[in-house]
Amino acid sequence: MPFQRVSPFLGVGAGYEWMTLSASTDTATARRTAHGLELFNIQAGIDVKRSGDFYGMFIAYSLGKFTKESFSLESDASALNFDRSGDIDNPATHSWLSIGARGTLE
Repeated sequence: MPFQRVSPFLGVGAGYEWMTLSASTDTATARRTAHGLELFNIQAGIDVKRSGDFYGMFIAYSLGKFTKESFSLESDASALNFDRSGDIDNPATHSWLSIGARGTLE
């Protein structure tokens, strides 16, 4: 509703997600990546127009399942280096809840 001062919104969707975690020391680096389907996503919020710009708040909830993963370790000691990837045995669902502020500038 671009011509309204207050504009509520609602959204639903699905998608694909991935997550990467890494840690390093002076002698080694480890990295783990997981990815899979975002089964469900719902968002709601409100935007308020002020001087041509929009400011607002939102809340979002998503439900997903990581089904593939990879892990790598690189170190100065070559005997410790390895790479592994494949399917996750017995994957479980996970959820994310996000609450925040948003804005658009004209």
